[in-house]
Formats: sequence, structure tokens, C-alpha cells
Amino acid sequence: MNRTPQVDVRRELRREVGFGCPIPGCGIPYLTWHHFDPPWREEQHHRPEGMIALCLTHAGQADANAFESEYLKDLKHSETDREEVRGELTWMRKKVLALVGGNWYYETPVILKIGATDAISFSRDDEGYLLLSLRMPTLSGLPRAQIVENFFTVGRDQVSDIECAARGRTIKIEYSNGDRFLQEYRDMADEDSLRSRYGDLVGSGPVNESIEFPLTVVEVSEQTKDSRLDFDPLSTRIGGMQMSGCWSIRNGVGVHFDVPPDVEKRFFPVN
Repeated sequence: MNRTPQVDVRRELRREVGFGCPIPGCGIPYLTWHHFDPPWREEQHHRPEGMIALCLTHAGQADANAFESEYLKDLKHSETDREEVRGELTWMRKKVLALVGGNWYYETPVILKIGATDAISFSRDDEGYLLLSLRMPTLSGLPRAQIVENFFTVGRDQVSDIECAARGRTIKIEYSNGDRFLQEYRDMADEDSLRSRYGDLVGSGPVNESIEFPLTVVEVSEQTKDSRLDFDPLSTRIGGMQMSGCWSIRNGVGVHFDVPPDVEKRFFPVN
């Protein structure tokens, strides 16, 4: 049996702990799955009542018997006091190719601008590593996920699931009204590996010589329910326009969706 449980069990375990490690003072959202009743070494099982979601550090401590079973059971039934899920993007790279809504952006500091708001953008720290900032648009009237220079916060309003892979490769957020966000990192050794992964999205011609390999692709897709904005994994839809497989290289702004100030305020409720 694979030690990783099926999707529905993982979702239940994340919800039980409020989408963050429940050990007091922790709250890290990058979770793995600890079997404690009985331990995995005694029986291979995926019964959620005998499992708990923990961060990698505390899961390792739990495997070493740092926590009694009764303590872990209590954690599964206690309510967390945290108002937001907080974390840090740990993939630090100097060369990043962004695939946002099925389109490519390289050395483009502002990928998506809605009105006067930089919805998806990159900056660099003092060592030259790229830092992602993002504001997720919504028409729900409630604030959504936000990333500020690689530090992210997610309020709990309307959240149905937050999935952060234990080693930081993936962040997936789902809201009860249908808003969605997905971010995933993938290392690419060369142009052949890029084409092998993304096929027709790369295009038929040679990749622009400005793009240096190896690099990391960050995939971003998001859906704003009941709006005219949809950035799915294969295409971007803004109003009546649809784009797929386009390249933006060394531009100041990739896509600017101009909206009146009142509409912009609706897209980005104040946190």
C-alpha cells in the first residue's frame, strides 16, 4: 500500500487541522500524513480517525514517538485560533519562466495588471532571487489569497480546501463559491524538457534565445467565479478575448485589463 492516502482522506485531514500543522505555535501549511493509531509500522492503513496532518518537522517527531496517541487525538478535535493560513514560498530561483493562464512570461515584472492593481508580479531581492507577489481577484465581496514577496496569507472565509504540498512544490486553494487558485513549480533542464512537458503551448518555432536554461517554470491558474476573468491551465479569457501559447519577454507589463475604479474595488476587497 502507498503511504500517501487517497484524495478524499487528505482533504478531510487538512480540514480537521484548519489547513495548518496543529502543533501549538506551528501552523505551517505544508502538510504530510502521520499514521498513529495504529502506527504505519504496525499496520498499513488509511483510516482518517487514526491519522493526522502535520508538517514534515512534527511528523518526523511524531514518528519518533514524541507525541502520545491521546495528544494527537485531542489535536484532531480542537479548534485552531488562527484567523489566517500563513506560509512562505520556499522555491528560490533567479531564472523563472511563468506560465500564467496558458501564456508565457519571462523577465516581465508585472504579468497581470487589473486597473491600477498589480495582480501578479515579480521583484528581486538583494541577491537577485525572484519574489512573487499576487492578489487574487474575486467578486464574492470577501478577501482572497494574497502573496507579498513570497509570503502568502489565506483568510478562512468561504475556503473549502487549501492544499500545500509538503515540500512546497504546489499550492492549491478552493473556495465554496467556485473561486480557485493553483500554483506549481517545475524545474526544466533544457528546451527539450520544456517541450516534453508543455507540447503545443511552447509553439512550433525555437524558443527565444533570451531564455536561459536551466530554469524553473511557475504555473499559475485562477478562476474568478461570475466574472469575465479566467486563467485556466491552457488559456486566458478576459472579457471576449482568449489567448493561449503567447510569449511576453522583457516587457514591463504582460497583460493590462483596464477597469473603472469601482470595478477594481469589487475585484480586490480590502483585507
